[in-house]
Amino acid sequence: MRVLHFLAASAVGALPLVKPVVADDCKTVTPLSDVDLTEFLRATWYTQQQQVVKFQSTDDLYCVAATYALENRTVPFFDGLVISVYNYATEDEVNGEPQNTADGMVLCARLEDANITGKLAVSPCWLPNIAAAPYWIVAIHADDDGKYDWAVISGGQPTELQDDGGCTTSTGSYAGGLWIFSRDPVASNQTLADAQAAAVDLGISLAELNDVPQDGCTYDGALIKPN
Repeated sequence: MRVLHFLAASAVGALPLVKPVVADDCKTVTPLSDVDLTEFLRATWYTQQQQVVKFQSTDDLYCVAATYALENRTVPFFDGLVISVYNYATEDEVNGEPQNTADGMVLCARLEDANITGKLAVSPCWLPNIAAAPYWIVAIHADDDGKYDWAVISGGQPTELQDDGGCTTSTGSYAGGLWIFSRDPVASNQTLADAQAAAVDLGISLAELNDVPQDGCTYDGALIKPN
């Protein structure tokens, strides 16, 4: 299973992350300071589009789901909030071989600054924060009932200028990535367009995004929190 690739990638990447050099034409992107984490964690998020990262190739971009939970986990040398991260995907096709089920690898997201609730850092739970990759909630939307329905996640500050005039994080890096999330497994065209527009307004390029098929996914073995 390719989750083993993530384990290997984490071991290789378990060094202090170097601050990226930002192209002059890239806008400064900052994580949101007022994310309601209780609401963010309430239900599973389904990836609609995402950028390839070192631990997840295009072959794994099917039925991708992320579920977050508070389970009293701890990480080395840190006494702040730690969130369990259950990532799920299938390989090669919708409902293909699961890449990480609920009883598989759990990552830890750390809230390093309680005043910036959209600024998380993620890595395997045995690694300290210095080796964790940035995971920033940079745009999010709530419906009329106050429930989040889409979100844009960036793996830190976008650094590389693209032909569309926006910038993105380094494709294929250990620390990087771009995700468009929806609470619905298959987002409406309007939801996807709104999330994309929010990213573009921040100066984030969509050029490296890949569609993630969700139609027909059964999420066998995944930890799913209903919306």
